[in-house]
Amino acid sequence: MRVYVIKSWRCGQRPVDDEGHYVHIVGRRSGLLSRWLFRHRLAPTVRLAIGIERLELSRSSLWGQWGTLVPLENIASSYYGHERPWGMVLAIALLFGLVAAPLMVEPSNQLLGVGVALLGLLFAAGYGLMARTLVLGFVTTSGQVCRLRFRKSVVDGAEIDENQARLVCKLVQRVLEARQRRMVTPLPTEARRFA
Repeated sequence: MRVYVIKSWRCGQRPVDDEGHYVHIVGRRSGLLSRWLFRHRLAPTVRLAIGIERLELSRSSLWGQWGTLVPLENIASSYYGHERPWGMVLAIALLFGLVAAPLMVEPSNQLLGVGVALLGLLFAAGYGLMARTLVLGFVTTSGQVCRLRFRKSVVDGAEIDENQARLVCKLVQRVLEARQRRMVTPLPTEARRFA
């Protein structure tokens, strides 16, 4: 699953754009080349928009574009969280260990080998603590999972955390509940007719 960098993250109790979306999130692939391509509207992007009627998830790349439209009443659950790249941390520690091991065999280079190993462990631990990936997802009543993974961008500086992802999940629930109340509650003219 691809990890995107957040370009735009807007959500609120009232619509945040002219199309009536309460949530509008845009992400792009990470890297300087993707940043340049994004400015020229060529970069692989992901867009999540949630309105009163439906959830829209679209992805585009140089090869094409696809989208998913889910009626809001078909959303079974929403979830959020974060992941840490422990596999990459292990790979970094192993790489530094492979460099340090031959140095430790020779007595004159043992101190250098220990230094390389400690540097590798510190670098791997720092990477593991700093490189978090934010996860935001929705599960439909049919079992389809719409999942997005975002990473903090050093260049763009969009600081989004789990609290804002939780807010998106709560907004979806509120919009869904308001929509269900509106569908169940009869209009005043219909209420008088049934009285």
